[in-house]
Amino acid sequence: MWTDRRVVPMAGWRTAVLVLFCSLLPCLAEEKPAQDKSRPIGQMLDQAAGGDQPEPLQADRMSEADLRQLQKDLKLSDEDFRVFREQMRREEQRAREERRARREAAQKATHEQTAVIGSKHGPGDERVHNFCLHPDGRLLVCGGGTRVSYVMEGGQMRSKTVQDAAAIRVLNAEGQELATWPLAFTPQAICAGRNGTVFVGGDGKLARLDAQGRVLQTSDAPGILIEQRKKADAEKIASVDDEPGRREQESKREKPQAESSVSLLEAFFDGLSGGALSRQRAQNATEEDEHMKRRIRAITGLAATEDDLFVAAPGRSGYAVYRVAHDFQQPKRIVDRLSGCCGQMDIQALGADLIVAESGRHRVSRYDRDGKPILHWGRTDRREEEGFGGCCNPKNVRVVGEAIYTAESGPERIKRHAVDGKLLDLVALPELGGGCMRITVEATADGSRVYVLNSGTGAIHVLSRKAQTGKGKEGIGD
Repeated sequence: MWTDRRVVPMAGWRTAVLVLFCSLLPCLAEEKPAQDKSRPIGQMLDQAAGGDQPEPLQADRMSEADLRQLQKDLKLSDEDFRVFREQMRREEQRAREERRARREAAQKATHEQTAVIGSKHGPGDERVHNFCLHPDGRLLVCGGGTRVSYVMEGGQMRSKTVQDAAAIRVLNAEGQELATWPLAFTPQAICAGRNGTVFVGGDGKLARLDAQGRVLQTSDAPGILIEQRKKADAEKIASVDDEPGRREQESKREKPQAESSVSLLEAFFDGLSGGALSRQRAQNATEEDEHMKRRIRAITGLAATEDDLFVAAPGRSGYAVYRVAHDFQQPKRIVDRLSGCCGQMDIQALGADLIVAESGRHRVSRYDRDGKPILHWGRTDRREEEGFGGCCNPKNVRVVGEAIYTAESGPERIKRHAVDGKLLDLVALPELGGGCMRITVEATADGSRVYVLNSGTGAIHVLSRKAQTGKGKEGIGD
């Protein structure tokens, strides 16, 4: 974070205080206006950044008495405190420059927010996991599962766990609910084929629905099917093994001496603790096993081609993508060890190929249907529009015609690229509250309207093309 090469000698907790204090300075430096969602994002950022005449830095506005008290609280020498104040100035100036750059970028973005499609019950009162745009223009929104709700009881705010019914909510372009399609599992990922068929996945299950929401077929997720097949094959081999008990004997071979010594030492301390250590290890192992079971049952992305369905899911090491037929037969893992973050690994289809938002490596990757790499593009860069900022971006990706939309969180940016990665447009900089989260993006075929999921509130933000921008540099509808 710091650019000064000198290090202020402080204990660990004091360092934490310093970092926290400096991280809050940009927020304290200027008075935040009340957000008015009806105003353009660029205008809101312009006011938040202080316009053309920003006030002095907070580090220079503190009184001498406050500075002396701060120095006393941090227990810094005069020289160390001078370095600390310089660090404060640089950090606050950097934050101010980033806000100014974001304001300027918002002014040249091709789209701006024009509406917000709220959740069914209100902000935060519904878990929205994902959504997609059906070829006929309807929004298919994945909801349901366990969530925490806060209610006022007896003058106190209390939390309670709520179990919402698993379903797909069908909305029109204005957000009016048209139908609800109930499901037997919580939907986490969804996509629609060109013929209107809808594929849904979640909690280790896949389902194929027609355009009216009727469930045509269900199946276990491909990763689970492959594991079941491996287990069955292993049992078959064991049943015909001509040396019964050989595998068990091999598994009980004598451990190396070093490992035996460690085991004896652990047993000694476990005895001293009355068996508490072994019980804790067993509990940790059980919790880890349950966590892995839940993890491998998650489905993070679906993408359909004319013949295949790609399925993204967590693995024991990174993320993997599987290919199945539309009837869920012939499961095959085609890509693995993908690097993602925050439980996200989004995928799309481009023709017969697979497009992956590999957020952990700040890039978008293209593979053929067998998992052979074709192209990788992207780089880490918080300032330049061509790069991807934050800890792990792009979070989500969407293929629309001959363009690829990418969505970043923390800070939020929506961009449109050519299929070779060339940046075509900065679409918008939506204000979604920041943080590492899913930020699903969808767009109409002509690019005039873009939808962005705010998974923190369960709302979908509607971005419309600005009148003066026409169709951008290379309009999708051209």
